[in-house]
Amino acid sequence: MQIQHIHLAAAMVVGLALTGCPFDNQEDVGETDADATVVENEGGGGEGGAIEGGEGEGEGEGEGEGEGGEGEGEAECRGEATRACEGPCFVGEQRCVDGAWGECSRDVPRCDVEACARELPDRCGEPVQCAAGDTRECEQGCWIGAQTCREGRWSECSQDRPRCGAEGCARELPELCGEPAACDEGAARECDWPCFFGEQRCVDGAWTECSRDRARCDIAECARELPDACGEPAQCDGGARECETDCFVGTQACVEGRWGECAPRRVRCDVEVCAREFADECGAPPACEGDAVRACDGPCFFGEQRCVDGAWGECSRDRARCDVAECARELPELCGEPAQCERGAARECEQGCWIGEQRCVEGRWSDCSQGRPRCAIAECARELPELCGDAPACEAGAARECDWPCFFGEQRCVEGRWGECSREVPRCDVEGCARELPDLCGGGEPPACEAGAERECEAQCFVGTSTCREGQWGACEPRRARCDVAVCAREFPDLCGEAPVCEAGAQRECESDCFVGTSTCREGQWAACEPRRARCDVAVCAREFPELCGEAPVCEAGAVQECEAGCFIGARACIEGQWGECSQDRVRCGIAECAREFPDACAR
Repeated sequence: MQIQHIHLAAAMVVGLALTGCPFDNQEDVGETDADATVVENEGGGGEGGAIEGGEGEGEGEGEGEGEGGEGEGEAECRGEATRACEGPCFVGEQRCVDGAWGECSRDVPRCDVEACARELPDRCGEPVQCAAGDTRECEQGCWIGAQTCREGRWSECSQDRPRCGAEGCARELPELCGEPAACDEGAARECDWPCFFGEQRCVDGAWTECSRDRARCDIAECARELPDACGEPAQCDGGARECETDCFVGTQACVEGRWGECAPRRVRCDVEVCAREFADECGAPPACEGDAVRACDGPCFFGEQRCVDGAWGECSRDRARCDVAECARELPELCGEPAQCERGAARECEQGCWIGEQRCVEGRWSDCSQGRPRCAIAECARELPELCGDAPACEAGAARECDWPCFFGEQRCVEGRWGECSREVPRCDVEGCARELPDLCGGGEPPACEAGAERECEAQCFVGTSTCREGQWGACEPRRARCDVAVCAREFPDLCGEAPVCEAGAQRECESDCFVGTSTCREGQWAACEPRRARCDVAVCAREFPELCGEAPVCEAGAVQECEAGCFIGARACIEGQWGECSQDRVRCGIAECAREFPDACAR
């Protein structure tokens, strides 16, 4: 058996010389067949070829006396000859079968070839990481060093120089690093200004100033401040608000930074003209309107009534009627000598256009001092301009109901001041007015207009015409829509044609697979997206936009390297020319903060 092993080893060496196929682990190959016959100098009929173990006894080249050296060279092999062979990932043996070499057996895997080790994990065990003698730079904890490849595995990382730019390392190694760095060299993070989004990068251990990459146009103040970047300023930041029309309370939704049309929700039954127009919804006409207030009295009190949902509330009991003897006897605590307050007490008070303070003097509240002006009240702001400045009485475009002695009307706010009250609806329920306005009040319900008359009217999205029918103005019929407002153009396609999706000159952010850009509204449609910032972390994008990204991909597809992420050490792979995310293989227990955060992992 030992002789056969030697013979087989010799045959594999000769076979290697003939075939040019290197292989390793010869001893394993030799054990594949204990009865193998090793043939030397197989081939084309040379004289004197010796066959060990056969009948010939020749030796050397061409001088042997054996009978096996007179072949005619027709067969590839003879008898039961064997020879060593190899494939891409195996070393094996071929046997001579009927004068031809058979298939190469797959006896020994070539685990020293990295691709084969990965392909055959069940036979090779853990794949080979590297080639013997290779070296590479490495990082471990707070150190940068080198690794050497030994028996297909990378050695531990040496501690050659400290990583002072890594977070926590400067604090851990103050004698080597000096003052700790604020960040890891090359790191980046998002940041923002009041009206911009941007990015900061770590340079020499400190964060750079935040760039101003993208305007925050969703904030109304920013949109107004940056019209070039944001287009027409937004009116709103999303959501909805309550709104009112002449006779309805409704809801407005914020659509693309603009308040939409007021969607009616309920009738304003506290407005008399609306209560009459929508009698079915409102029932009996209201006794009062809006937040009206009037004086009232009871048997022993003077007070005030407030209008709540079109009806007068209860009369408050503000002041006792002490001039009525029965009331004075009934309310001695109010009308007699009882004190109003405790000595030294103080309270805030309001009087006219002032907010001040009252103090308790001999059980009675003193006059209200003039502490500070009530500038929130428009009349007071006008009365006290040196203290309140030039305060507007109202907001531009606002409207409110008003009345003359014999008319109900409306006032509109023009340049911060209420305009003159219009005379829209005669107050025919007032006897003197009905006599003064016989043409309007006639008999029965006073007409608001003459039959067949027309007047211009408008809503949020159109200008139209209202026609007088049976003495009342009808609904506003659209005549000309505001087609320059996208939401209105969509509401009135018959008047506006194809509805624009945007307003001319408006801009919005857009993006594609490889960049973020800006699209501008031209002729009611969004134009193509113009690149502003490319996704340079994607290799194909970096190559597409070299003027934006500079140098192309940072790594070769399929490459793998060790990496660190926060408190973890792991590996990352190169995907499309860029390093992917770092896996979390083991905790960086050499960093104090990490050891405290992951005590279970670092205790082992």
